[in-house]
Amino acid sequence: MDNSSASVSPKRILLVDDDDRLLRLWSRVLQKEGFETVTATNGSNATEKIKSSQFGVIFSDLNMPEMNGADLIDYCKRKNIPSCINIFTGAACLEGAVQCIKKGACDYVAKPFSPHELAAMAYRCLQHHFQGQELMRLQKNVHDLEELGHLKSELVSNLSHELRTPLFSLGASLELLFHRLPDKEDNHSQKLKKIILSNHQRINQLVNNFLDFSKIEEGVMVPKFQQVDIIPLVQGIMRDLSPLMMKNSLEWNIEVKPDPENPIEANLDPDQITQVLVNLLGNAIKFTPPGQKIGLTVSDEGSNILMDIWDKGRGIPPEHLNRVFDRFFQLDTSSTREYGGVGIGLPIVRSIIERHGGDVWFESSLGIGSDCFIRLPKTHHHLGERTN
Repeated sequence: MDNSSASVSPKRILLVDDDDRLLRLWSRVLQKEGFETVTATNGSNATEKIKSSQFGVIFSDLNMPEMNGADLIDYCKRKNIPSCINIFTGAACLEGAVQCIKKGACDYVAKPFSPHELAAMAYRCLQHHFQGQELMRLQKNVHDLEELGHLKSELVSNLSHELRTPLFSLGASLELLFHRLPDKEDNHSQKLKKIILSNHQRINQLVNNFLDFSKIEEGVMVPKFQQVDIIPLVQGIMRDLSPLMMKNSLEWNIEVKPDPENPIEANLDPDQITQVLVNLLGNAIKFTPPGQKIGLTVSDEGSNILMDIWDKGRGIPPEHLNRVFDRFFQLDTSSTREYGGVGIGLPIVRSIIERHGGDVWFESSLGIGSDCFIRLPKTHHHLGERTN
């Protein structure tokens, strides 16, 4: 019989000893404390009791005829009996009691002992039982959460991959279609064309973000480090984003400190750092009103590089500054629906920077603007793949 899943009453105690007088005495002591007791005169008799009932605690003498306390422990282990087993022993048999502890007994006590000691041991066993139950509950919760997280990541990854192919096909078809349209289009047609392309680009970006997010969740988005001059990298990003900045009537600039003529080299993944800066600058562009300023300041700090992506937009409420990098957190549902996004861009940013051994944080004032600071070490010490 396997009792591992059977219902166990933690206050039901089995007392095992070949001395009937002691069994009666111990039963009275424990019953006064509110425990239910059953007695057995040897190990063999105890196994019969265990087959017919479940016990939270078993108190057993070590030296008994037919089956001793150590044999009883072995039996309970083979049958997966979830009882807290305690051994009684004489002072001359402490070595045997220690061996029982190694076999799986919870505790032992040397004879003779007082009624108070017996009751105290019973309560310790009761506490041990509840702690064990709580531990099993927490372990199950952790396992369930891990399984749920794995299923979620797998679902996101599968959906993203399934969407990527038709999106690519749709984009190619749209380009071909628009290429065949007359050069001179009316304003309404041009407007529709821009809406279609904009929304296709938006959906494509969301799918890519979900794929990256899934890779981060599974720990497979590993940087490919190489030696890079950061100045041409950021200049290229700003140049690529300049049409969008001009479209939004934004003033922008790049500043390099202390000397713009000197290269600032670091060991990093250029693609991932580009993704970070495009994300942060894209947010600055989206949330900065027309006519205001955004920019990027790069500072050489010796062993580190400090980048400041700043804007003169609406700012971030102080109570939200510590949450902006949380997964799926959005500052304002209405505004983010207007501008797009589901709250995974900044978590991706943080993960990339942390994998580079760096830090990223926001400083902001409402109505004045925000600064997103990135500090990167010039040499990496974190997870990554080196390329030369």
